[in-house]
Amino acid sequence: MQHTGHKIRIARAQLATALDLFLEDSDPVSVHCLACGGGEILDAIGSHEQRPTTWQTMERLMPPDKFDAVRRQRNEYWNSFKHYTTHQGAPRNDLPQIEDFDDDLNDHFLFIGWYDYETVTGSAPVHAWLLRPWWFAQYGKVAVNPEGYANARQEFAGINNISRAERKRLLVDRIRQAERDPVVMSKSRVEPSLHIPFPGPLFKPKP
Repeated sequence: MQHTGHKIRIARAQLATALDLFLEDSDPVSVHCLACGGGEILDAIGSHEQRPTTWQTMERLMPPDKFDAVRRQRNEYWNSFKHYTTHQGAPRNDLPQIEDFDDDLNDHFLFIGWYDYETVTGSAPVHAWLLRPWWFAQYGKVAVNPEGYANARQEFAGINNISRAERKRLLVDRIRQAERDPVVMSKSRVEPSLHIPFPGPLFKPKP
């Protein structure tokens, strides 16, 4: 369906810009909004097409109260960045959430968004493929993939002993290495670049 294709392109554009800013260690608020926006679209598409997205998997495996807490955490910060007023039209009292926000949260929502993008499309840029073990190496103990956690700990050995900035630089270095590897870049599931210019009516330049 053409509409679904447009929505996937929109979600990908948001996730690509979010990951670009993230790797530059820049503008975590924009990273969060873009990652959550793109991720929400892909979760809805996956649900509609009966593909197992991250949120659906977590809902199936987690106790209901824990899943609700994770979902609320995403919406709590995202809504505080998106909205000035409540549904009743009064200014929102969300300064505590704004002041409490930390870029570490973006690790999770970028991971979820790109994981669901690959679930829906079957491919992803190499940046997203490497984001996955980078995330698992740091947070894999909370996941239900012990093999993925073990492999990631080998690929990003010692990552928990370095600073936040150094962790991001390590991910950037691995991405640059992969981009120079023709074997990696020729794989059918690896998209050619993070940002892809999409032809067609959605992004058609004005005359």
